[in-house]
Amino acid sequence: MKEQKLRMIFNESQQKLSAELGAVQSITAIILLSLFLAALQYICRAAASPTGILSFLAVPLLPLMNALPLICVMLFIYAVTNRIWAGYLAAAVPLFALLTINWFKVYFRSETLSMHDFSLASEAVNIMTGYSFPVPVTLIISIILAAAGFAAVFICVKNAKIPVKQRLLLIIISAAVGVGVYSLCGNRHIYEKLPSFSDEFNDVSEADHKGFLFTFLSNTSAYEYERPHGFDMRTVVGESEPDAVSAPEQRVNIIAVMSEAFFDMEACEDVQFYDGMSPTPNLSRLRADSLWGHILVPGYAGSTASTEFEFLTGINIARLDSAMPVVYKTHVTQNAYSLAQMLSDIGYTTEAFHPGHAWFYNRAAVYPRLGFQNAYFDESFEYSASDLVNYYVSDKITADKITDEFGDHIRSGANNGYFSFTVTIQNHGPYSSNEPELKRLKRTAAMSDDEYNRLCNYANGLYDADALLGRICDYAETTDEPTVVLFFGDHLPYFDAEGLALTHLGLDVNSNTPEAMENRYSTPFIIHGNAAFRAMKNDVCENKEHISSCFLTPELLKYIGLDMPPYFDAISKIENSVSEISGSFYIAAGKHTTSLTPEQERLLTYYDYLSYWALREYTRK
Repeated sequence: MKEQKLRMIFNESQQKLSAELGAVQSITAIILLSLFLAALQYICRAAASPTGILSFLAVPLLPLMNALPLICVMLFIYAVTNRIWAGYLAAAVPLFALLTINWFKVYFRSETLSMHDFSLASEAVNIMTGYSFPVPVTLIISIILAAAGFAAVFICVKNAKIPVKQRLLLIIISAAVGVGVYSLCGNRHIYEKLPSFSDEFNDVSEADHKGFLFTFLSNTSAYEYERPHGFDMRTVVGESEPDAVSAPEQRVNIIAVMSEAFFDMEACEDVQFYDGMSPTPNLSRLRADSLWGHILVPGYAGSTASTEFEFLTGINIARLDSAMPVVYKTHVTQNAYSLAQMLSDIGYTTEAFHPGHAWFYNRAAVYPRLGFQNAYFDESFEYSASDLVNYYVSDKITADKITDEFGDHIRSGANNGYFSFTVTIQNHGPYSSNEPELKRLKRTAAMSDDEYNRLCNYANGLYDADALLGRICDYAETTDEPTVVLFFGDHLPYFDAEGLALTHLGLDVNSNTPEAMENRYSTPFIIHGNAAFRAMKNDVCENKEHISSCFLTPELLKYIGLDMPPYFDAISKIENSVSEISGSFYIAAGKHTTSLTPEQERLLTYYDYLSYWALREYTRK
């Protein structure tokens, strides 16, 4: 009897030990499988960044930071199901769905996927229907390897039977650790401090080296827009109200146009056009008696709404959020201060035009919050199918709408001042590779047939955008009311993922030099006053070659001679010290730099105060 009892105790102990060893083996397997999935992230992006795996191997914390979230997911599902393969599947399927979406976002926009992008999922699907694109071999290989890993786990790995109590304990522990891991991986300070072999000026390269999952999670905190430390508007504007503004004696009408993918093609070093075939004759003609230059915009070949946000609000997105969110979805959630609101406060009629869908970039909701009294979208433009160019409403139809509404205001006899802001759409990509009817551009030996045709079709669209500029400025000359036209591009056009077409035009956008970084994010602007305005203007403004798009409104107000409210006046003073602000470099005191003086840092801290006030503290009177 005693011997039987001892045998039972021994068997129970052996079973318990076996279960514990099995659990240890299972957890070890989960850790190894998580590291395997983390490594597959690098294989997925190997074609674009073959050196990424070096960071993975040389910096132990990088594979750990990418594997930890996967470990937590796999442990939790394993504890619930008692199946390792179920945990592997629960981690691998969402991961590779995100990796696939990320690959295409990088391909199209040269930006990594962030949590903000899911708020624009329907818009992204709508855009991609007009494009053709390759399926990356490295993505296919990584998916095949992940599937092979699942097969191996399902067939070969035995699932240790863990007692219910231990499984419940493991569920609680994995969930609690998961919260901590999310907080750890979401810490931007940790992400930025970890070393890698990446190009520090290239966010995509940095993500390829530090790992997609770690990068993705580190950007989730960007949804939180916290009050800046030490926030005190009195240190910036004194006792004045930031939006305090006086109505001018002489009202100047303002027509602002942000042209889709407009850039100075004629400024490229290797470009040549056939005689009389310049795509931007009006831009050249009007520069003689205008203020003009170039602006640094937030995005490359995309981020239209980011550029318009910077212009309208004077807020720099890189300072607002390094993850480059779609701010119309994440930050403009209430009434905010802007140029439109400022002009509305002094009695102007403020109108916004966009010949696209009202839901795109959430403009229908955002424009009223920014102070526009009227907003006109696709359904407000009169056109037929023959007026569409490259799927989009033509710039001719857009010019008709701008001049018609401005003309109606003039004919109404109102003298309260008029401000319109238009975002065009005609020259949006993709650009056709079919042979164009009109060839403006001379071909170089480096250009393929498809590339040459895309460049020619783009140049024809550029000519139409330039015609819009000329037509609006000429229309402004027909009125005796002082009127100013501001025209600028939102970003460079997208031709190919590698930027080869732009390189073949003689525009370097790929090398890691200050000039290439400027080229990648630089578009032209021009501010032109009609004869009635020029008759009342006494001073001459200096042209601007190095300003961010967030400083365009202060330049416009200075050009017109309008008294700026303390808000825009403070932004103008910041521009005087730091004229370009990007996520990776500055133009400060006329020089390209990656670091600032203590005084310049102080000014940018004040800039953060101004931005927070405009988006969170501003109250419409």
